[in-house]
Amino acid sequence: MRMRGQRSLMFLGLGLSLTACGGQGGVRKPGPARSTPEAADLPPAPPGSLHADGFGPTLREASLDAKRAVAEQLRAKIASRLDAQETEDSLRGGSRDVSQRIRTESDFEHAELIQIRGDAAVDGGFVVRAYLDRDRAAAVYREEIHAEQEKLQALVPVAEKALVEADTARLLRVDASPGAHLERLLAKRRILARVGDRDSDPGAPDDTAAEELERRVSAARRGVALRLQVEGEAPPTVRAAAVEAVSKQFQARGCTLTEAPFDPVMPGVPAADVTLRLVVRDAQEAGVEWRYLGFELTAVDARSKESFFRYTAMPDFAKGGGKGWDQADRGLVKALNDKLADKAPAAFAALTCR
Repeated sequence: MRMRGQRSLMFLGLGLSLTACGGQGGVRKPGPARSTPEAADLPPAPPGSLHADGFGPTLREASLDAKRAVAEQLRAKIASRLDAQETEDSLRGGSRDVSQRIRTESDFEHAELIQIRGDAAVDGGFVVRAYLDRDRAAAVYREEIHAEQEKLQALVPVAEKALVEADTARLLRVDASPGAHLERLLAKRRILARVGDRDSDPGAPDDTAAEELERRVSAARRGVALRLQVEGEAPPTVRAAAVEAVSKQFQARGCTLTEAPFDPVMPGVPAADVTLRLVVRDAQEAGVEWRYLGFELTAVDARSKESFFRYTAMPDFAKGGGKGWDQADRGLVKALNDKLADKAPAAFAALTCR
């Protein structure tokens, strides 16, 4: 059991939708209060459960604090296990694939399984005890692991075929990546190992074939040629800024765009044709020049012409204004970069060239 005070919002990164979990909802006025949260008389958590206490000025905030503390406790256990495992690998002279050393595997996705055991009024608010039933959580994760294993097995022949046919529409999609499914599988196994209090290795021997396939798929991805063509009339400054901004989003996924014609590709060479269509609109209002930009981005397999990515930002995704078109363009470029950095990553996460 741990006592928690007000925690920062950083724990929201644990992937918990805690606001939807609270049967202990609204604001309640404290009744007769204990002097301190530690002195509160709360019912014990069930034997063997993960549990923690939380404090807050309202019952709802105290409940959220307690649930975050349980999830954080689980996360800390998994992180400790990973650190120890990596240290042991290092001492043995081994190394782990970078794709498998992902810290998000410790996120607990089922906040609804964290329950409230009891609460009490104390000076300054409430103290709440929350707990996670290990057996119940283990059952949920065993079922999900089984489903993820079936997905991975079904994907193996699809990925093998994509390699043989240099099928870029499959190679660059995360949902068709053996590695992405394997990472989710390993993540769930790690959580099961903690909630089930098991000592089994989360990287089971039967993952070897999938890991080898992912290495080959990853090598093919890195060899993909992504050719870019720009359509639509736009001032040179705006055109260059749009190309740079879009290229940055691809670069964040390990992909490199190169402006080149969509010529026929050699057999066995994976390639994609990316089209950036720009739509620029000018306006003058009260002596101020305004430039508006909308765009559509599409990517197709250069050989089969199958579309595998589309991002639409129409009609007026970004705008800039000022005394003169140069100033308007500068404002537009800044707005374009700011909005893309905020809105685009989630969509581009469907792609990978790594």
